[in-house]
Amino acid sequence: MASRTLPRARQVTVAKANSAERYSGVCNRGYRVWGVARHFNYLGEGFFSLSIALVFGYFTNPWAWTYLVFIVGLFTVRQRDDDRLCAEKYGADKWAEYQARVKYRIIPGVY
Repeated sequence: MASRTLPRARQVTVAKANSAERYSGVCNRGYRVWGVARHFNYLGEGFFSLSIALVFGYFTNPWAWTYLVFIVGLFTVRQRDDDRLCAEKYGADKWAEYQARVKYRIIPGVY
């Protein structure tokens, strides 16, 4: 059985006019999604959990909504933890600059 190694993170270099090439760890320009919300990838799972609740068809049954409530609670806590970890990874000043540019956390225009 062959052993696997974890992939290394890619470094993004940004070239600006009249300046030298510099390293930018936070990528929000090339990927339009990350320029709209900081944790946009959680939105798909949220829609999936909502669709599961709606497929049950029992709108008054609380068990139909448990997965949605779990996912919303999990991602609310997790995105705050991710913000803390990203501030450590990219540096507090870079992460604060990214947070100022991208105001929404998960749902663009709402949260």
